[in-house]
Amino acid sequence: MADGPGFVPFDRAALDGSIPERFSLQVERWADRPAVRAGGVTLTYRELDARANRIANAIVDRRSTRPEAVALLLPQGPDLVAAILAVLKAGKFYVGLDGSFPPTALARILADCGAEILLTDAGGRAVAEAAVPGHVLRLFVDGAGCEGSSEIGPGGRVAPDALAYLFYTSGTTGRPKAVADSHRNVLHNVMRYTDTLRIGPADRMTLLQSASFSGSVSSLFGAILNGACSLPVDLHSISPGRLARWLREERITIYHSVPAIFRSVMAEGDGFPDLRVVRLEGDQAARTDVRLFQERAAPDARLVNGLGTTETGLVSQFFVTPATEVPGGVVPVGHAVPDMEVLVVDEHRRRLPAGRVGEIAVRSRYLAVGYWRNPGLTAERFPADAHDPSLRTYLTGDLGRLRADGCLEHLGRVGRSVKVRGHRVELSEVELALMDLPEVAEAAVSADAAGPSGSRLIAYYVPRRRPGPASEALRTELGRTLPAFMVPALFVELAALPLTVHGKVDRARLPAVGRTRPSLSTPPTAPGNLLERSIAGIWTELLSVEPVGVHDDFLDLGGDSLTAMRMLSRLERELAETLPTSWLLEHATVAELATRIRAERPVPTRPIVPVQEGTGGTPFFFVHGDYLSGGYYCRRLARAMGEAVPFYAVQPSGLDGRAVAGSYEEMAEQHLPELRAVQPRGPYALGGTCNGGLVAYELARRLVAEGEDVAVLALFAASARTLRFGWVGRPLDELSRRLGRPPLPRRRLLGLLHRVERVIRDRGSMALLGLAARKAVLGPLQLVFPSVAPRGAPGGEPGLPDLREHYLRLDAEYLPGPYRGKVTLLWPADEPEGPTEALGWWRRLAPEVELRELPCSHQACLTGDVSHLADALLACRAGGPTRPAG
Repeated sequence: MADGPGFVPFDRAALDGSIPERFSLQVERWADRPAVRAGGVTLTYRELDARANRIANAIVDRRSTRPEAVALLLPQGPDLVAAILAVLKAGKFYVGLDGSFPPTALARILADCGAEILLTDAGGRAVAEAAVPGHVLRLFVDGAGCEGSSEIGPGGRVAPDALAYLFYTSGTTGRPKAVADSHRNVLHNVMRYTDTLRIGPADRMTLLQSASFSGSVSSLFGAILNGACSLPVDLHSISPGRLARWLREERITIYHSVPAIFRSVMAEGDGFPDLRVVRLEGDQAARTDVRLFQERAAPDARLVNGLGTTETGLVSQFFVTPATEVPGGVVPVGHAVPDMEVLVVDEHRRRLPAGRVGEIAVRSRYLAVGYWRNPGLTAERFPADAHDPSLRTYLTGDLGRLRADGCLEHLGRVGRSVKVRGHRVELSEVELALMDLPEVAEAAVSADAAGPSGSRLIAYYVPRRRPGPASEALRTELGRTLPAFMVPALFVELAALPLTVHGKVDRARLPAVGRTRPSLSTPPTAPGNLLERSIAGIWTELLSVEPVGVHDDFLDLGGDSLTAMRMLSRLERELAETLPTSWLLEHATVAELATRIRAERPVPTRPIVPVQEGTGGTPFFFVHGDYLSGGYYCRRLARAMGEAVPFYAVQPSGLDGRAVAGSYEEMAEQHLPELRAVQPRGPYALGGTCNGGLVAYELARRLVAEGEDVAVLALFAASARTLRFGWVGRPLDELSRRLGRPPLPRRRLLGLLHRVERVIRDRGSMALLGLAARKAVLGPLQLVFPSVAPRGAPGGEPGLPDLREHYLRLDAEYLPGPYRGKVTLLWPADEPEGPTEALGWWRRLAPEVELRELPCSHQACLTGDVSHLADALLACRAGGPTRPAG
C-alpha cells in the first residue's frame, strides 16, 4: 500500500506523553495546514488549538484541573473537535452523548459518569434542559462563556495513564456500562492505525462516527495527531448519494465506516479516484463489499477490513487490493497488528488450534483500563496473565476461527449481544422495553443478517389481547424510549413463546422468519407482467420479504426512507431513466409504480403529490421542505394522521421538474395555481416544515389576499428570525415601491448581514475583519452589480447537489411580510431558536399566533416519532386545543 504523502512512522516515545502533547507537536509542525473542515468552515491547526484553549481555560476557571468526567452534547463539526481537545487539555476525560437518545437514557448516563459539567451549544439547549440535572454546569462553546485566552492552555502536565474518555456500550434502557481508557492506550491505538495505514499530513480523513461511538477515536485522533485533516459529517442529515458526491468533492483519501453505510455510499458513486484507503470495522463485511470496492476504487487503493472493539482499539486488519480474491462467504479480519495477540479459546479459556471455532480473545499491554466503577466485571472480562501482570486478556464475546497462516475470521457474537449498524445492542434491553408496553405480555428478541442494511432485530411477542397491536404501533411506541438502531425491524406475533422443560424461553425454537412476508390485511397478489415482476424482485431483495404482492405498500413491508432511495436508484439503473423522488410518496405499491412507468415515459414530474386520498373533508396541503430525500416521511405522516384525511405533499422548488425559484415568494407563486387546481376554493389547510413552512406561509398570504379562507396554517420549525434585519429590508422595499424598481438588491444585503452575524458568532470579531479586508473591493461591486462574481463561481441553475446551499441562502435572504390570519407554530425540542423567541418574531407578523411545543427532536418528529407531529396537525385541523405560549 502506498504511503500517505509525508508519512512518518509514529514515535513510540509519544506513548509516555499525552494526547494534548502529541497535538501540540502537530500545531508546531503544521500550524497553517487544515486540521478540521465541516459545513464550509475550515480551521487550521493554529486556529483549532486556539479554540480548544479558550474552552479549556473556561473549564479550568470553573472546575480546576482535577480529573473528572465532562459530558459533550454537540453536533459533528469543528466545535466538537475543539471541545474534545479542550477537555483533555484541562486534565479531564470526556463522555460523548448522543442527542437522539431519550432524555431518560441520557440522564442515566450522566448520573453514572458523575459529570458535573456539560459542554453544548445553542442547538443542544432544549435536549440539555430535558435530560441534564439542574446541578450540572452548562457551558456553551458558542457563547460568551468560552471567550477566554487562546494563547496558552491550562497549566499542569497530563499523565499518560490519566483517563481520556468513557464510552457507553450499553445502558440506554438499563444500567449503563462504560469503557474507560487512558491517554497512553489511545496513543498506542493511534500508532497502530497510523503505521498500518501509512497516514501522512496530506491525508483527508472522514469522521462519520459521533463522539458517543468508540469508532470516532481512530478516525479523529488518527487525523489530528498526524497533521492530517479531519472532515466530520452527520450521517443523519445526508443521503448516501450526497455523501458519495461529498467524498469526491472533498477529495477524501481515507474513508472509515461500518459496512452497511459503505455499501449505500459505494452504490451511489461511479468512482472515487482520491480514495487510497477504505477501512471497514464494527460489523461483519461481506464479499459484496469487496466487489463494490474493486469496482469503484482506484487501482492503487486498499480496502482494510478490521477487528476492533471499544475495549481493545484496533486488533487486526485484512488488506484487499483490486485484484484480491476472497474465497468462501467470510471476509477475514486479518492478522494481529503490533503489540496485539489474537487467540481463539474454548469455554474454559483454553487456546484452540487453527480451524476450530471459539471465542476471540485479545492479549496485550494496551487494552482499555476497564469498566467504569465496575471492578468485578473488569476482572472477569480482562483477566491478568499469571506470569506477567502487565499483560491482560480481553474476552470479546465474538466467535472466530484462525486459519493455518494466523489470519482471523470473525463469525458473529457468542451470547446475547449483537452489532446493529456498528452499534452493540444487548437483546435483553430491547426485550425489557417491549415488555414495558401495556399491550405486550411476553417478548423475546433475536437478530439475523437478512436486513437490507446488515443485521436486523426480530421481535417475537405475545399480546395481552388478540389480535395484538400492529407493527407500526409497536415501532412508534418503542421509538419513544429506544434509539432507532435498537427498534426491531420485524415484529412477529405468537400465541405463546416456546419454553424449555425448566420454563425458560427456548430461543432455539423461535420460528425462523427468513424472507417471511409480514401479516397484512390483504393476501399477496402475484405480479402480472414483466415490469411488475422486475419491481417486485427489487423489493424482495432490498426488504428481504417474500412474496411481495403487487398491491402491498412499501411501508407495510418494512421499507424506510433509505431503502426507498436505494430502490429508486435500482429502478433508474434498470430502466436507464431518471425517476422523480415524488414517486416514493405517490406510488407506494408495485402495481401503481409499474402503471406510472408504463404510462409516462419520459417521466413527467408533479409539484403536488396526492399521498392519501382520504374520505372527505378539507384536504391538507403540506410543503414538506425535504429537498434531499424527496419527503418520503410524508407517507408515515399521512398514515399517522389517519386514513380519512386527504393529504397532499407539496414538493420543494427544484424537485418538481422546474428550475429552482430564487425566493420563497416566487415558490409560492409557482405552487398557487397547482394548489387551486386541486382545491379551487377554501377553506384551506396548509402546513410545512422548515423552509417548506415559509413557503406555506407565503401561500397563505396570497390566498387571504385573494379573499380566500385559510382555516389552518401550521408551521413546523419555521423561523421568522430574519425580521431582526427588517430595519434595512423594509425601507428598501418602500424605496423600491416608490421608484418602481429595486435601487439595490435587498436580498443580497440581507444575506450579507446574515453572514456577518454568523462569522461573528462562529469565529469572532477578528475573523470578521479578515472577511472585510478580502471583500473590500469585490463586495461593494457585487452588492450594486449582482452580475459581478468571483472567478470560478458556479453558474447555471442549481441542480440537486446544489439545493442545500441554495436554500440556506434563501433562509438568510427571506423577510416575511404581515399576515391577516392565525398562525400555529409547532416547535421541536432541539431547535436552536427557542420557542419563546420564535413566538416573539411571528407575533410581529400575525394578529393571532399559537405555539405547540413537541416533546421530540426535529429529526425524530419527521421519522421515528412522527406521531407527535401528526397529533399536532390533527388538533389544528379539527380546531382542537393548541397550547398557547407565554
